[in-house]
Amino acid sequence: MEDEVKKEDITNLLNQVSVVVGNIEKVRKAYEPQLATKFSIFDIVGFDENMVSAMIAHLLNPKATHAQGNVFLKTFIDRLYFVFQNEFENSSHSSIEELKNASLLDKACVKTEETTDIDRRIDITVKMGDIKFGIENKLWAEEQSNQLEHYLDYIQKDCPKGFLVFLRIDPKREAKTISNRKERCKNGDLIVIDYNDILKWLDECIKVCKADNIRWYLKEFQQLI
Repeated sequence: MEDEVKKEDITNLLNQVSVVVGNIEKVRKAYEPQLATKFSIFDIVGFDENMVSAMIAHLLNPKATHAQGNVFLKTFIDRLYFVFQNEFENSSHSSIEELKNASLLDKACVKTEETTDIDRRIDITVKMGDIKFGIENKLWAEEQSNQLEHYLDYIQKDCPKGFLVFLRIDPKREAKTISNRKERCKNGDLIVIDYNDILKWLDECIKVCKADNIRWYLKEFQQLI
């Protein structure tokens, strides 16, 4: 008897849910011309590693057309420091602490596809005073032979206090092409983040952004990710 009552309750619940979903769909269709809920500009322009790197670099650049100055770069640096301290409690990252200086933030030079001395290209580089960091953005591609080791060496030859950020779409993916990985992470030469960190960074960008059209763009970027 109890089983029959439970089955009846479940059936009634499913019927109610079906009605609600149906009503929502009717409302959505009625207002779709005004809301265009399924539209995304990125469905048109595409989605690949180079495009995402260019979008991140544009936001990091204090001189870019988003017109928000250094606030997006500052929130990104704050996110890097949070990730580092979360992994290594009671540790400090002196380079990131220096990068929080407002005068350095304003003078940041952001590049995409910077060519190294052996003709490899780092996805994003940010140089601020005598500190430089690179971002290697890995969506699906495998690492090339000795890739991260070479990028870090290249950056630190230019700026001894520099470091490398490894951005991965899979939180379980390891940075394979660098020696003494754990030690490099602990001393701050390598910081590993994933796209969950990018989503949190974009949240902070939305909060500090003053332009409605840029906030729309940031939210679209989140949807893309």
